[in-house]
Amino acid sequence: MWCEGSDEIPETQPWYFLVPSGLVSDRPHDPRNRLHNLLPRPSCGVIYHLRLVQLLLISAVSGASGLLGQDPAASEFNKDLAEGYEVATVLDSLTSADGKMAVLYTARKNTLKAASGWPVLYPGIVIGQTDAPDEALYVTENWVVSLPEKRRLGQVRSDQPGFMAIYPDFQLHEGLIDNGISALWGPEQEGWRFGLINYDNRWGCCDLFLVNSDGTEASILSIRAEMEKAVREHIAQKELGGSKPTDFVVGYNLLGCDEEASETMVDDPLDVRIGFVAEVPKNEEAPWFEGTLAVRLVRDAQGKATARVTGLDDGAPAAGSPTAEEFAAFRQEWNDRAEKGAWKVVRQDLPSPGKGRKAFLQGWVDGYALQRLIHVETLDDNNEILTLYFWREGQLTSVFEFRKGEYTQISEVAEATETYNFVDEKLVGWLRTGDTDTVADPGEEGFADQGREVLRISVERAAPILLISPPIP
Repeated sequence: MWCEGSDEIPETQPWYFLVPSGLVSDRPHDPRNRLHNLLPRPSCGVIYHLRLVQLLLISAVSGASGLLGQDPAASEFNKDLAEGYEVATVLDSLTSADGKMAVLYTARKNTLKAASGWPVLYPGIVIGQTDAPDEALYVTENWVVSLPEKRRLGQVRSDQPGFMAIYPDFQLHEGLIDNGISALWGPEQEGWRFGLINYDNRWGCCDLFLVNSDGTEASILSIRAEMEKAVREHIAQKELGGSKPTDFVVGYNLLGCDEEASETMVDDPLDVRIGFVAEVPKNEEAPWFEGTLAVRLVRDAQGKATARVTGLDDGAPAAGSPTAEEFAAFRQEWNDRAEKGAWKVVRQDLPSPGKGRKAFLQGWVDGYALQRLIHVETLDDNNEILTLYFWREGQLTSVFEFRKGEYTQISEVAEATETYNFVDEKLVGWLRTGDTDTVADPGEEGFADQGREVLRISVERAAPILLISPPIP
């Protein structure tokens, strides 16, 4: 049985057809314990949005029903919409861990007034295959709601250019699917609740909201300006390579609470961490910066909420990053799930990359989310390359690559591996084996760039699988 770090390759069959359980680590670890707490997971009410950028053409989602398969609920949804009902779906990835707080995407005729009652819900509907995105006919909105009580708490509104309601299969830009929205929910505090909702943009953040609900209604206040001011004041002290602080756009990632909140009185503050990346759009020569904002959410005696930056740390958040052993255990868990048929399997042969060479992709898809992907290119049994991509909760989490023969690109080295580990889509670990075993230093030049390149390639390679894989209603 072949293992990561092993030289034993079975001779009875091509190595890339090994059953997934053969891709194992010899270091025992229970992935259901610390790994599940350390990899990006809901923590203190955090609900990460599905950040897997699935490369599907806009027309394939919204118009090419013959290619993707028509959502059977779409016709009923369209019928209700045309007959004057307000219809909606839940953005599941934004629902609080206890199932109480959620965000809806609603649609109604633009000739109708805003409804105050509960809309007709279509769970899991593929909005891109419905008529709702037609702005000439329909008004669409995002609402913060209480699911158990079927109560609208407040509409998400913004005066930022380009702001619009987002649905689960929303296409952020250029045919890329990224629903562009994430949420963090604090604990209940005597019926009250804090929350944050982040709307991504292609560059930076479209808007960032503080939600403050008393259980019957919610105030939803933009705090984007305050967060951006703190970041720009920070980077103004850096070497900007000729750029000005105002040239930088800032994007955010809701990391969670500093610790599990135990203080649940209405006047207790809530401390949260928000990651940021500041960059100059379309300028590869300009520096970019990342770090973590410490933010305190508080209510005054009248129940009015504010968010205040209490600290800022440089660099990607490293605390709590899984170990190499834990990443290996995660890959093993996903390999086991794939072997047991937990996900739909899709295979796609690729055009020959060269004379005598063959290539194919095989993906394991769960609804909109790609869980595992194998890319294979082979010349013969002695010259091959296998790359396995592993996603978790929509985020690329680990990549393992095995090379043989000329694919090692190292003179007189027959086999080599590359392992990349990610947290919040940032490279945190890079192990290379071949002539020597090397653990790359995250601070070395080119480390972050290599992580971005691996992410880019993962998007390109995911595209053919997702394009031929109909969404699961």
